[in-house]
Amino acid sequence: MKQVININRALKSERLLKALTGVSVAEFNTLLPSFDAAVTKSKREQKTNRKRAEGGGRKTPC
Repeated sequence: MKQVININRALKSERLLKALTGVSVAEFNTLLPSFDAAVTKSKREQKTNRKRAEGGGRKTPC
């Protein structure tokens, strides 16, 4: 059985988050706004280079 890591569980457990990321919960929460801004900026930049709107184009036959 494949187990999926629950992000809420990891954020509540100092030991689990440290094992996954190498940083403590306090450090993770400090870094989170920077990473969130970088991801948001990256997603915005990717969308401007599109030829068509997301979901536009031919539909594949199922």
